[in-house]
Amino acid sequence: MALCRKITHVPSQRGVGLAEFLLVVAIVISMAAIAIPVMQQDDRAGSEMRRLLADAVWARSHARTTWQTIHLRVDTSQNRWRCEDDEGGALSSPSGSNWRELHKELSFASSDGDPDTFSFLASGRANESASVQILGGTTPWVLQVNPLSGKIVAQPEGRIQ
Repeated sequence: MALCRKITHVPSQRGVGLAEFLLVVAIVISMAAIAIPVMQQDDRAGSEMRRLLADAVWARSHARTTWQTIHLRVDTSQNRWRCEDDEGGALSSPSGSNWRELHKELSFASSDGDPDTFSFLASGRANESASVQILGGTTPWVLQVNPLSGKIVAQPEGRIQ
């Protein structure tokens, strides 16, 4: 009895080819090229807001320790800020310079009709409500001060309470 072998054709299983792999890599790189600059601007806006917040906290602390009214003046037209005494004289801020400049890709804007000068009394409270926005990236940041408590809040605009 003769043994017959039945020959069956098994289709070969192919993996991902080089062309498909290169296409996926090209798509990922082009998506990253679009997303990374936007994320960097958001990081810059947050970083600049932290610098402004640090100066606001320093101004409030300086007002309490010296028993003077201290102002954090934000110049929205020239995108800069500084700490001043009651007569308008510049105080040496923690950075050591008079005016601190906002990054060139960002800008200040007044917020909700509030003044853009933060005035802190010797008690640590504020004269009045004040707020300012930093525009740039996908999310504007807002710095606000509560006049009753002197609480300073810096958050992305959509999360202000």
